[in-house]
Amino acid sequence: MEVILVLAEKGIIPQKNAEIYVKMVKYRNRLTHFYNEVTVSEIYNIIQNYLGDFKLFIKDILYFLEKEL
Repeated sequence: MEVILVLAEKGIIPQKNAEIYVKMVKYRNRLTHFYNEVTVSEIYNIIQNYLGDFKLFIKDILYFLEKEL
């Protein structure tokens, strides 16, 4: 989580999207450490409603990279 906050602080990703990315990191931690508690409906909900968050992250990183090159 701290990495996301530092990226936002340094202007690498937009501050307005940092909260979304922190939630993504938290869920990744849940998947890694509490995978036995993750339900199929949870995963289905994410696939149906939140895949755009990944596209947004990719867009933010690409924007930064293009700006720096």
